[in-house]
Amino acid sequence: MTTEMGESLMQSYFKHVKGCLISQTNWKLSGNWHASEDGKCACKALFRTIKGDPVFSGIFNIKLEQILKQTEIDVVGIDANNTIYMAEVAFHERGLQFGNKRETQDIFAKKMLRAYLAALYLFPHCTYEIFFASPKIVPNADVSIREIFPELQNHFESDKVHFHYIVDEDFRDTILLPAYEITQSETDTSELFLRSIKLLELFNFVQPSTLKRKKKRTLHSEKSSIQNTQKNAINVSVLC
Repeated sequence: MTTEMGESLMQSYFKHVKGCLISQTNWKLSGNWHASEDGKCACKALFRTIKGDPVFSGIFNIKLEQILKQTEIDVVGIDANNTIYMAEVAFHERGLQFGNKRETQDIFAKKMLRAYLAALYLFPHCTYEIFFASPKIVPNADVSIREIFPELQNHFESDKVHFHYIVDEDFRDTILLPAYEITQSETDTSELFLRSIKLLELFNFVQPSTLKRKKKRTLHSEKSSIQNTQKNAINVSVLC
């Protein structure tokens, strides 16, 4: 299966920023893997909790066994402290959009909780960091997800698992720029993201520090423009 740019970026982020010793894109469970009894029990208990939850009970309409068989995670990483990192990455130039409000919320919750189920099933004694990341999301979809995300956290987060929703400018500042900055000295271009960076650098790609300065100048210019507009309005009212 082809690795997309967003997935490669997230893999580089897990590997170089989060320190994952092992990382893989398009991770899917194998029918030949046998979970421990602890993993099976923990996974079944979580599934029962989801099915009995007043907010999330309707997101899964198939059996747990089928959910695990169908689970595919865009990027998975494991660090030296036995923390499992899982990410669903959506990269759409015109902005991610799943459908109406309910469909968007259900799809988002399903992605997050499906990853949690798979993690518990195979790695019951680890901790988990589960990400949903997108460089651009349609405003209506963003509003819908931000409405349901606190519910997801309140109902399922613990010392063992944390959920992360990172989109738009947060994606740039939290994932893209740190991954770019920390990989400057890396020479291994087997990662698609690193290869693309090396190519852009050949043509004097703008440095992250410059991008941040540009952002500050833009905000300053916008603020000055607003202030000037307000002053002009005051002057006009005085003249009148």
